[in-house]
Amino acid sequence: MFSIIDIFRFESLRAHIIPLGALKFVMMFIFYAPGILLDQFAMNIYVNGFVNGLSQLARIPLQLWLLQFPRKYVTYILFATSAVFAVAMFISK
Repeated sequence: MFSIIDIFRFESLRAHIIPLGALKFVMMFIFYAPGILLDQFAMNIYVNGFVNGLSQLARIPLQLWLLQFPRKYVTYILFATSAVFAVAMFISK
């Protein structure tokens, strides 16, 4: 059984918990900010989901091109840029 104290006691757990917490924060903004931004156009939730899906579909050619690079660095770059744009959209609202 684990407890919160184990995070402070074991360095290996801290090494995993801190990046996973940052990843959760980034993923929250990636999916939450576009929904808030689209809400200003007074559309319903289905149209917002459709527009969000189309925006993700438009990224597929870029993702196919990025497959030629090392996956680890591409992931870091894409998450960082997605987080920057999502936070910027959230702040601009």
